[in-house]
Amino acid sequence: MKCAAAFAVLAVLSAGCAQTQAAGGTTYVAPADAGGDVALATDTGAGTSDVAITVGNLPPGPVLELKANKDYMGGALEVIQTAHVQLDITEFETTAISDYLAIIVGALKAAQARGVNVRVLMDDEIANNALVVADLKAAGINAKLDGTKAVRTHVKLIRSEQGFVLGSTNWSQSSLFYNNETNFLVRDAVANTAIAGYFQALWDKPTAMKKVVTSADPNVALYGDGGFKGVVQPLIQAAKTRILLCTYAMNVDDSDVKSLLADVAAAVKRGVSVRVVLDQSSGDFGDPALNVDAGTYLKNLGAAVRNDPDTVITHAKFIVIDDTVVLGSNNWGHGGFVSYHEAGVKTKFAAAVTAVVAYFEKLWLTGTAI
Repeated sequence: MKCAAAFAVLAVLSAGCAQTQAAGGTTYVAPADAGGDVALATDTGAGTSDVAITVGNLPPGPVLELKANKDYMGGALEVIQTAHVQLDITEFETTAISDYLAIIVGALKAAQARGVNVRVLMDDEIANNALVVADLKAAGINAKLDGTKAVRTHVKLIRSEQGFVLGSTNWSQSSLFYNNETNFLVRDAVANTAIAGYFQALWDKPTAMKKVVTSADPNVALYGDGGFKGVVQPLIQAAKTRILLCTYAMNVDDSDVKSLLADVAAAVKRGVSVRVVLDQSSGDFGDPALNVDAGTYLKNLGAAVRNDPDTVITHAKFIVIDDTVVLGSNNWGHGGFVSYHEAGVKTKFAAAVTAVVAYFEKLWLTGTAI
């Protein structure tokens, strides 16, 4: 079973997580093994030392930086522990407190204690989210559940006044320890203002769908609820050389998905190389038939398709079309395309595109052709 190895990783990491007191506040220590290697059956996740991130300014870096797999922890802590004014967080799923989640929660409490205004919004359909919200509220943090079954809050965002992390990683044991996950750390003032407005709209009225108003900057353009198809479809229709797709779940019975896949089929016919990596274990909420059907459907369109190894959950969600990456929280289905709260990034930023392509190639090499 895929989860079995996750508990082995948990046992190894438990010895490496710590919390220490430093002058001027608390330093939360993340295991140095939180690297971005693609998870494999033989990956133990073991580390040899700890790396501390202390309160200051968000470290300088590129406008977009890929934070894949366990690298998410470093990006999350950078944003949380360098916040001086504001932290806005939305998460779909948590599980029982584990080492990494305890570090994140502790860092949020430390931010609140040093005067940062911390707000946390979580989906109310995940039972453990209520426990995390209660724990945060007890520490004085303004935390709440979305309070609606009408709209799933599936977006995963950590934002301060200096930057934000956005992508696929939940605060579940599997996501934080074990899965293949993709996120961007974004250092862009215009995008940060836009995503702040998106969060505020979610916070004020979680029952309504929210758009993201952002610039046409080719380096960092954002999409919000219901925005993925409108961003991706014209790119697929104009594709000239390659389409690289990775998704956790694809429902080929959905009309919007079929519409995009018709454009993929047309791209194949005009000579575009199309390669797809699918998670083979779970589809959406434990339905493996979704991705089995999707794999067959894509193969019949002429795409090359591989399943991830049975020993890992590939929860990453991105597509590369020629020199553009679209990366976010949504799966390929009605929820991700139409009815859930979802957000992501479209970019032509060369370093980010190169990093995502390299990540895809690692997934491809470890996959099995269908």
